[in-house]
Order: sequence, then structure tokens, then C-alpha cells
Amino acid sequence: MRTQGRHRAGPAHRRDPAVVVCAAVLAVTAVTVATGTGFLRQLQAYEAPYHPGAPFVAVGSEQEPPARFAQDPAWRELAENSLTTLHVDGHLDCGVPLLPAEAVSVSRLGDHLDSLAACLDGYWRPRIEASGHEFTPVTVEVFDPAVGLGSACGEPERAVPGVYCPTNRTIYLPSTLTDRGGDPAVWSELRLMAVLAHEYGHHLQEITGILATTRTITAEPSDPHEVTRRIESMATCIGALTQGQMVGPLAVTQGYYAFAITPDSYAADDDHGTAATQAHWSQSGFDAGGDLRSCSTFSVPSDAVA
Repeated sequence: MRTQGRHRAGPAHRRDPAVVVCAAVLAVTAVTVATGTGFLRQLQAYEAPYHPGAPFVAVGSEQEPPARFAQDPAWRELAENSLTTLHVDGHLDCGVPLLPAEAVSVSRLGDHLDSLAACLDGYWRPRIEASGHEFTPVTVEVFDPAVGLGSACGEPERAVPGVYCPTNRTIYLPSTLTDRGGDPAVWSELRLMAVLAHEYGHHLQEITGILATTRTITAEPSDPHEVTRRIESMATCIGALTQGQMVGPLAVTQGYYAFAITPDSYAADDDHGTAATQAHWSQSGFDAGGDLRSCSTFSVPSDAVA
């Protein structure tokens, strides 16, 4: 299963989609007496807090970044941006109750997202300010996909579950997220949090100057989608890193972690890269232990974001 979002760079800027990972649902129909104990133990392990360190999905074969890294000041600035030198310590406990498994109203979804966004702001503000950047809180808006986005970033968006607009530093999420799909509450919440955390990764890129710097690159890659993939892979990594720090009701489970780092959970495209690339950067975030150097996608070879 896959959910995709989109980062909008504004009318005069590069158009960048965003990737998020969706979770899957376990369904149990019958457990016999003979196998019940073993199955329940397996299920408990699946729902337990995740443990990083699964074998990495290998991507890329190049040993050195392209020469343009040394030739273009923008590439050097992106590779050395202070965001990707941070090490964030401390658990993130939002203290926000899970939404129910059934469908909720748009207003309730909006209030819930506002609470989660405020929690992310509170977590990241001191860390961003300590890195020398001015912090700006994010805004979250719920839009009707039947009408479209109509944001400050350009034409309406419809078939996406998340959009970040740097022009007004706002995350737009569709009202269809009120449909919980019959999933258990925790799975629905982890999926919702994945969308929000990924788009929030774009917000961090914006307030630390990364998105602006990408628009000053002069040594353009031969692949016109490569810069977009570096932006999106970083946001995927930051989103996973953020989720990996969460405790309480929003803590990542071992089952969710397993799906999030599996290539089969993704579909390849030009702007997001191969399924293996997407799974790799998701795992890079989950396994980072708060070290954002693991998300430094502008300092890796081109085929690491293929």
C-alpha cells in the first residue's frame, strides 16, 4: 500500500512531490487451540514497539558524490546545511488521544491535526533555533479534494494526501483522511502521522533554507528529477526519524516499521525514485537514533536517490 503527497515549490519553483508510507492491517479470522499460543506471541511481537536495525535495503553503487558537489556553492551549502548535522535527543510524546477507528468529522480531524502540528513545533523549535535558524510554526489546513487545494502554491491539487506549500508555510491535508477505512485506530493514526511528519520534514527544509538553496543550483544534474528526489528522500527520512522518536499512543510498532522499510510498500516514479530507494530512506530515518546526518541526501551519490 502506498500513499503519496506533494511538496509544492510555488508557481516559479520546481514542483516536488512528497512520499509517505502507509501501513497495513492485520486481520485474524481463526486461531486453533494447537497454534493459538504461538500465533498470539507473534502478534504481540508485531504490535510491540519497534526495534531498529533490520538489514538495510541496499541502494547505489557509486563510491563518491558527483564532482559538481565541489564545483557548485549551492551543492556544498546543501550538503553542509545545519539541519543535517543535528542530533535530536529525547522522546516525543504528544499526549494527543488517538482518533477513533470510525470516520470522524472534518472539524475534528482539523483540531486533531492542529494538536499534532503544535506538538511537532514544540519538539523542533528549540532544536532548530539552537542550529542558528529562526523558527516559524507550521499551519495545517484541511481541504476538500473534490474542489482542490487552490493554495498559494498554484493550481488546485486533488489526488494527493498531503501538500506542503513553502510560500505560506502551510501543510494541506485532504478531508478524505476522515475516512479511517475500518483500520484499527493505532494503524490509522500511524498512517496519518506519516503523512504529517513527511510534510513537516518539508517545513524544516523550508525554514532552514534548504528549499531556497535548491533553487540556486547551477550545476544541474543530467536527470531533471534528481534534485526533487533528494528533497523528497530527505523529507521521507526526517518524517521517519520524527516518528521513530515518538512514544505513547503514537509510538511506532514493529509491524509498522516492517512495512515502512519494505520496498513492496512503495511504487517507483520519477520524483520519488525506485521502491528500494524510498524504503532505504525511510529506514535511514527510523534507524537514525535522532542523528539527522542519516538524512543528508545532498551529500550522497546520485544512484543513492535513483
